[in-house]
Amino acid sequence: MTNLTQTTLQVEAQKMADFLNKTFQPQAPYAFFLQFGSGFDCNALFKEQPQELLLRTIPGQESFLHPDFIEPTFYSGKTKDDIPILVLAGHRQSSEGNGLLPLLIPVTAAHLLKIHHHIYIEPAISLNTEMKPGSWAVLSDFINGHSVSPLDGQNHWLENSYPDLNEALSQEQNSHIINNLHKVGIQTRLCTYLSIPGYHLCTAAEVKNAASEADILGHNLVMEIILAYAMGCQVSACVLITGQIAVGHQRKINRKDILETCKFCSQQFMRGLALICSDYFSYQQNPPQPVLPNVETDEILHKNFTIKANKPLKLKLKIK
Repeated sequence: MTNLTQTTLQVEAQKMADFLNKTFQPQAPYAFFLQFGSGFDCNALFKEQPQELLLRTIPGQESFLHPDFIEPTFYSGKTKDDIPILVLAGHRQSSEGNGLLPLLIPVTAAHLLKIHHHIYIEPAISLNTEMKPGSWAVLSDFINGHSVSPLDGQNHWLENSYPDLNEALSQEQNSHIINNLHKVGIQTRLCTYLSIPGYHLCTAAEVKNAASEADILGHNLVMEIILAYAMGCQVSACVLITGQIAVGHQRKINRKDILETCKFCSQQFMRGLALICSDYFSYQQNPPQPVLPNVETDEILHKNFTIKANKPLKLKLKIK
């Protein structure tokens, strides 16, 4: 599964989609695909205990241990407002050394299951002194710091072979995310995210270089965002600040602290995420109609014909 070819992604993703459909047998189409990075606890997102499926038990998937010693797991269930969702808690990463394919298959499988609304949630490091650990950001832009693209070799089947990535992050979906997180007391800010290869904390020189381009720094999100958007999905990404590396400031960050911050901040965010799913699903089903003034036709005509121009009107009658 190292090489990403023109047919491999489609074939493997279809296998995963078929297996998920057979295992979960959803009673209604999923409204959202939600993918979480390491450390988040998504139990509070569901109305009742969801169905579970370990990623490694799906045919063709690798069984090696995740770097954070977690088991990436699919969950199928409903939010407290009965919105059907598919969740992947934990996921493969390119830094594991097996190429892009393992991390792109679940995103493509979700698309093949006709899930057109994707929200990706990850921890990240702040490059801004104003953004403290425990705060949340919504991506308004991103920078691909990798030397590859998830679209390489896939142009034959994508909805858009040359997508305008300025539109990759859905402003409409983002507005619902920001408004509903506000309802549970989470204040967010729009940020630019830089994704770089590797599985490490940056050097001081890397931080200085990154801070000139972005507000937050991580190793994920960008590949999934680009591919999902090219497949025609509406995409958003939320980032939890789990550490701060600002130029000229001393840093004390380790992976254990990052994961603990994710867990600590999970419950409040899951409450907000459930509201997001409900609010946006309702909006999609019943989009608001423009409200016109309630006036009679003769009133409109009367007003139109009685506009005073303050100019004399000269009429000349010709009688034959």
